[in-house]
Amino acid sequence: MRAGLAVGIVLCCAIQVSLAQGSERILSLHLRGSYTTSSKIFLNPDAQSLEARNQHIAIEGLPGGGIEVQYRLPRQNYFLALSADFISKTETQHQLVAFSHPPRRLPVEEGFQLIPIELGVYAYIPLGSDQFRVTMGGGLGAYVAHRTLSIAGVEARPDGNPVAYGIHVESAAEYRLVPRVWLRGALRFRDPEVTVMNRFEDDAIVIDGTVFTFTRSEFKSRINANGMNFSLGVVVELF
Repeated sequence: MRAGLAVGIVLCCAIQVSLAQGSERILSLHLRGSYTTSSKIFLNPDAQSLEARNQHIAIEGLPGGGIEVQYRLPRQNYFLALSADFISKTETQHQLVAFSHPPRRLPVEEGFQLIPIELGVYAYIPLGSDQFRVTMGGGLGAYVAHRTLSIAGVEARPDGNPVAYGIHVESAAEYRLVPRVWLRGALRFRDPEVTVMNRFEDDAIVIDGTVFTFTRSEFKSRINANGMNFSLGVVVELF
């Protein structure tokens, strides 16, 4: 509710200032690299107790990248943007695996891939400068995610193509490098939660003469990329 109100306020402000400052942009291409500060993988999203539902693995510092097409409406000072990003990180460490039999500390690769596809409306904040400009806005997004999980070489493959929907808010600053080319830094807030399913491809593995078994049934987890997203890239005005 609060996030929806924030997007509404941002978009209203964006439309109110949209006629205040001129822009040469009609169609532009934006290429960027990104860094997301934090995320969580909730291990028991449907558990009855709050303590069990809150059990999670924290993954910090996720790199990513993306591409965005921007279109400024004729004689307007706001633009539409359609973007696709790829965010991914996998960590490896030894963990106590409870659902293997018998329980034992095994090497675990844990992480996820997230693909945000977002449509937004952004407007320029009037500064009276042709060299430097600031934008603000927000919009809607569809988020595709897959959990990466491998225990002692046994991979739990994603099952299905889960998609979640949400909103985002962004503020950005641009600096003109040369005519029609801008350096753009942005801060984007998004909070997608995607419920994913995985299934182990093998039911047993032998380690040091001990047989460890894994469940072959689907198991559910939830990916929440709730950290701030910083990006830096180049905007090229095509025409």
